[in-house]
Amino acid sequence: MENTLQVTLVGAGRYGQGLIGPKYSQGKFNPDAQLCSIVDTRSFNNNTRIKNTEFCPDIAEDLNKGYCLLHFFKYNNAKDWRKGLARIPNENDVVEIALKPEIVPKVFKEFVQTGVTKFILPKPVTTNLEELNQMEQLTEQYKLQTAVTSNWHYSDITKFTKAIIDKIIGKSIDEQDNCCEELKQINKTYSIESAELNYVKNRGDISDTTPAKCELSYALQILSSVGLVDMANDVPVVTQATPSSVTVQYNNDNVEKPIKVHTDIKLRANTQTGRERLLKIYLNDGDPEPDIIADYDVCLDKKNEKFGSVKVDIGQGKDRVAWEKTIKEDNLEIMYKKIFKTFKQPRTNSKTSNTVLTLHDYSFVAKQISNIQNEWEMLNV
Repeated sequence: MENTLQVTLVGAGRYGQGLIGPKYSQGKFNPDAQLCSIVDTRSFNNNTRIKNTEFCPDIAEDLNKGYCLLHFFKYNNAKDWRKGLARIPNENDVVEIALKPEIVPKVFKEFVQTGVTKFILPKPVTTNLEELNQMEQLTEQYKLQTAVTSNWHYSDITKFTKAIIDKIIGKSIDEQDNCCEELKQINKTYSIESAELNYVKNRGDISDTTPAKCELSYALQILSSVGLVDMANDVPVVTQATPSSVTVQYNNDNVEKPIKVHTDIKLRANTQTGRERLLKIYLNDGDPEPDIIADYDVCLDKKNEKFGSVKVDIGQGKDRVAWEKTIKEDNLEIMYKKIFKTFKQPRTNSKTSNTVLTLHDYSFVAKQISNIQNEWEMLNV
């Protein structure tokens, strides 16, 4: 289609093939965007046309359910891709980089040099501050459109949790949130005493990653997007570090006691999915138990489906408000649809966006991860 964004996916690894690849292959983002080529050095033959069932074998069974059979062009690097494109990249060309943070800056620069102006970048982008600054400079120099795939920023669980927090502490909230029956029940304000976020999962082999580069990027995004931590100003303090885990504390004026975040990439939690992704918030309401619990352990696997939820139990006696709201969402689809809708609009000179998380917007989280990664390394020498 004439105005359909043409996406090139750079990286056919776990995320590329296992998570976002099937959604492209199934046409989830049509008519806004479609996958047209793959850049990866590890599989398939170069400069060849491949079927989407070769790229994402798991979707083969879904082709009988109405999904169309697609073909993609495969290239080894940016130079080969530009040669195969046989034209100057235009406003409909989007490059999504799905690689490890050590490789992202180099590949980003290579595709900028081909003339591409629209990029989807993986979290945490990079943990090297010098490279991050260079990427920001290139973005400003060439007026690039960028979006970082930090999915919890786009989640309805996050949006709803933030609305609850804002209403409880007396901040104004959106008119749409004000109409929510659950939020209407909250009529008394409280101060926040403390908060803690556990984000753990057994990733098996962790020889090629760290807790800071891995699960922490999810956790910090949650704390930032619900408004508990100001990533531009709050200073992280690493209180515990092991080869598979890191614990960080934040102190700020909005919460009386330290905000704690713990991530572990070897611990298998005793839950339905073997993960734990719980944000617990404690208020000054006379109850020692958590007053708000946001469960981010969403699993849409057909054999193990689990939805996210937000549970509230505030106050005591006649002031008590208690309810639980289940939230069914595919936050990857939500995120990408917002990104593609934004990318179809004319580019602006603004570094920030109201609809997507730009490189500049995300850079504050990336800098925090870099600092924590450096401290984690020193503690694990």
